[in-house]
Amino acid sequence: MKLSDWMRRFFRPGNRDAANEALVTLLLAAREDENLRKKISSLIRLPDVQRDSLVISAVDEMKLKGEPPEICGAFAILATSDGAAAAQKALNLV
Repeated sequence: MKLSDWMRRFFRPGNRDAANEALVTLLLAAREDENLRKKISSLIRLPDVQRDSLVISAVDEMKLKGEPPEICGAFAILATSDGAAAAQKALNLV
């Protein structure tokens, strides 16, 4: 099974919506780019309240700047405990 297929199933089994696809793309890029990986890892390791607040603020700013809805949705997934845990697991795959 390809890593991208595993990530899609891990995040949202049976759901291949645009936000899910964007998140998979982001995490695959983070696995290749150490700087991006560190930034995402730092974000998803924050306590729930801090991460949620930071992500919501970032998503609001992204929307004001006209970012595509699927990108905003992908980032919003990281605000949830389940989304952050899934992202951490995906980034730690070998």
